[in-house]
Amino acid sequence: MPPSLTTEGEWSGSARGHIFYNNTSRDVTMTYAVAQDEGQGTAHTACVSRGQGSYFTMPMSVTKVTWREDDGSPCW
Repeated sequence: MPPSLTTEGEWSGSARGHIFYNNTSRDVTMTYAVAQDEGQGTAHTACVSRGQGSYFTMPMSVTKVTWREDDGSPCW
């Protein structure tokens, strides 16, 4: 299945999906909303480690991907 979103840098917009993989060499902060809220709900953020992914049990819409500022703390 083709990905809902493919980017090699920071991005904003709206991409709906269940699975997000970070195949870059840097950790990212992903901003998203649960799809059932149709963009009207709370925006959530998650740190996604380089070479890792996140799986969501409900459809969500990614609205922003930014490089994570490296403060020395691990990205879980």
